[in-house]
This record gives sequence, structure tokens and C-alpha cells, in this order.
Amino acid sequence: MRAGRVAPTLPGQIDLTLDKWRRLTSVLVYDHKLQPGMTTRVQLMQQAARVRRESLASMSRLYGREELPLNDELVFLNDSVQYIRQILLGVPAARRQRPRRQHHDFSALTPEVTVVQTLPDPHGIHNPLYILDGEFLPSDPSSGAAPAVVRALKPEQISRIAVLKPKRATELYGPRAHDGAVVIVTQPGAK
Repeated sequence: MRAGRVAPTLPGQIDLTLDKWRRLTSVLVYDHKLQPGMTTRVQLMQQAARVRRESLASMSRLYGREELPLNDELVFLNDSVQYIRQILLGVPAARRQRPRRQHHDFSALTPEVTVVQTLPDPHGIHNPLYILDGEFLPSDPSSGAAPAVVRALKPEQISRIAVLKPKRATELYGPRAHDGAVVIVTQPGAK
């Protein structure tokens, strides 16, 4: 029998064989079984979005106070986002990296961050992400040179420059900072 054929005994009704009826109702049961798992994933996605919003708001406040966005609260928040992302991607529990506990010892982070007086020289194979007062600016992909707005800054306009190595930069700023990051904080009223 073709799907959508009219039943001869019930005029105007669609003919559903027992097999077709089972397939239709099994989809409803299947959807019902998936719903708790889907609800859990949606809740995890909402939690990840909330944590990400909070970490971005913290970074924004730090930039407003001209502080480098590198404190134990942000390290913990970024680690939490990474952990939630691993859950969403289905990484087995035994292989997940747990969020680090908050700590006040940055000696482990020191090799990852270097404070410098001048902008680093561009390298053709090295394309860091430039962060100027919280604004993300990509470097020139062919030469690795800083964006024009960064090159136009005079030395007296710059308050602080920090160079983050790729691993630390990726943890803080995501995959766009895979070649490291140069965080530039300008003097108040410099822009």
C-alpha cells in the first residue's frame, strides 16, 4: 500500500497499516527518550554561555581599571568553560581536564607572560592576536605585523604591553590567539 492512500472503509481518512502506525509512534517514543539528554545538553550550553559572559565582563572591568586580564578568577572561569566544552563534545569523564582550583601563586604563569616596553618585532610565520584596550585585532597574516591602529600608537600613549605565549593566550582568548597574544593597555585618554 502506498503512503497517503485513502482508506476504502473510512472515506477521507489516510490508510495506516499497523507497520506504519508502529513507525510513527516509535518516533514519538524515541523523541521522548532523547528529551532528558537534550535538556541536559541545553542546560550545559546555557551554563557555558553564562560562564563565558561572566569571564568577558570580568575582562572588560579589568581593562577599564587598566589591569592585565590575568587573575585566578579568570583562570578558573576559563578552565570551567573548557571543562563544560569537553562535556558537550562527549570527551569521556576519565580523559577530561578538571578545572584548576583557585590559587594565588602566579609563578607557574610567569614564563607564559612577558611584560615588555616596546611592541615585538613582526615575524612572517608568527601571527599573534593584538588586544588593544580589550579590542581584538588580528595581525597581518602575510607578515605578522601589528594592525595599523597599533603601529600608529606613540610610545607615550602606551601604559603597558604584555606578550603571552601561545598556550596561555589560547587559554585566555581562544583559538584566534593560537600564535600568542600581545596585550596593549594605553594611557587614559590616549585613544
